[in-house]
Amino acid sequence: MLNYRSGDAVRQGDRVRFHGNEAEIVLLADPERDDPEARWYVKEFGGGVLIADPSVSGHTFIDRNSLPHCEDLEFVARSQIDDSGLTTKD
Repeated sequence: MLNYRSGDAVRQGDRVRFHGNEAEIVLLADPERDDPEARWYVKEFGGGVLIADPSVSGHTFIDRNSLPHCEDLEFVARSQIDDSGLTTKD
């Protein structure tokens, strides 16, 4: 399982603060899950998280070994899926 420095589990869709800016976890590359989209990241880096970072108009990947030490990543809130299958923000 992948965790933030706070100890909270990382989940895809989480709202986070990255380098002081609002961002979102768009891919969870957890070696314990069999996610076809994440396989390459698990194979290359052993897992980690892909962050949509609007401040740089792109994405940043943090590997699983760096994640517990990443002071620039802070958990803010969970996203939830409503009954219609749409993502809503807490």
